[in-house]
Amino acid sequence: SLLKTVLHSSNHLKLHLNILLLYRWALGVLIYFMLRNELPFGSWRESELDIFAKVAGGQFLVPDGLSPAVSDLLSKVKKKQK
Repeated sequence: SLLKTVLHSSNHLKLHLNILLLYRWALGVLIYFMLRNELPFGSWRESELDIFAKVAGGQFLVPDGLSPAVSDLLSKVKKKQK
């Protein structure tokens, strides 16, 4: 029926949007690591729960010393989506 098709399409679209957000987040982490040679949410020395809490809470500061363009890019990539 039409309703099933619309609901399926809506769920399919949500899945693709979530995947795109995940890719955007991963790209931000990769850019940060390539520029700073460290992970943006903590080091391997921290507990996994502490790192997870930082990731889930969006606790990430753009470090000083980066070009304005890179700082702007990282700020946009790290934005939490509603």
